[in-house]
Parts: sequence; structure tokens; C-alpha cells
Amino acid sequence: AKLRKMGHQVWWYVCYDPRYPYANFAAMDYPLIEGRILAWQTFQFRADGLLFWHLNQDWSMNNIIADWEAFSDWETTTWVASGDGNLLYPFPEGPEPGLRLIAIRDGLEDYEYLTLLEAAEGREAVEKYIGIISQSMTEYTRNPALLEKTRREIAERLKQHHTAQEQ
Repeated sequence: AKLRKMGHQVWWYVCYDPRYPYANFAAMDYPLIEGRILAWQTFQFRADGLLFWHLNQDWSMNNIIADWEAFSDWETTTWVASGDGNLLYPFPEGPEPGLRLIAIRDGLEDYEYLTLLEAAEGREAVEKYIGIISQSMTEYTRNPALLEKTRREIAERLKQHHTAQEQ
């Protein structure tokens, strides 16, 4: 808050750290839902952005990328975590998102829902829903059904606002 009062933005960052119990999507073996949870927490803690250091780190370390071929001997490890720095993968038709990038995209959509609800009903209404999903940086749900249920409730509220505006 102090930095924002001075006109600065405050972003946060993940790579192979922080690890459990913090939400993170950097490693392939972290639960996919954490890619979505980080968007909720970004909204919750009012971060101005979330930085991830690399989308295609290992492309330069795999010589067969020059031929742009589909392959099975792709090296997915980096220095510390399995898949760190790899969210896009090469295919003959061009780059494709991995499951973690798709989860991050879904989290960005969740973030937009939260933004729209805040504009329609205020921060207090949004915090009610955030509290269902994330209570702190280390306490959050890993239950995809609960996340989807909460998202659908927000969508229904947004739909009601949209319908009321049309009338």
C-alpha cells in the first residue's frame, strides 16, 4: 500500500519457488489447480501483476527444435523443478499450451470475473467469494469442484447484473 501511494506497481513472482504450502504452477508435479489459485490470490492481495520467468526455456536446449518436429525425447527438466520454464510446447503446427498454461488461462478468466463483480457490487462482495477459495497465501482449496461452483455463482450474479442493465 505504501508503494502504491507513491505511484508504484507491486507485482509478485513465481518460478520453482515458493513451494508447498504456497500455490505455484511452475513444476509439472504441482497440482494444476494452483495455476488458477494464483489468479485468485493475485486479486486477493491486490498485486498489480504476476510474473513467471519463462514459457519455453528448454527449446534452446533441444536441438531437434530446429526441424520443428513432434517428438517423444523432449527434455522437460531444468535446474530445479520438472517443467519449470516450460508452459508452451512445439508441435508441427506450431506452439501449443501445456495443461499448466491452460489452468493459468482459466485463472485469468476467474480474475476477470472477480474484477467485474467488484465493479458491480464492490470489494466486500468479492471478498466473500475469495474467502471460499483462498484464506491466506498458504491456505486455499485444492478442490476443483468447489472452485467451479464458486465461479458459477459469480457468473450467475454477473448475469443478473447484465440482465438488470438491459431492462
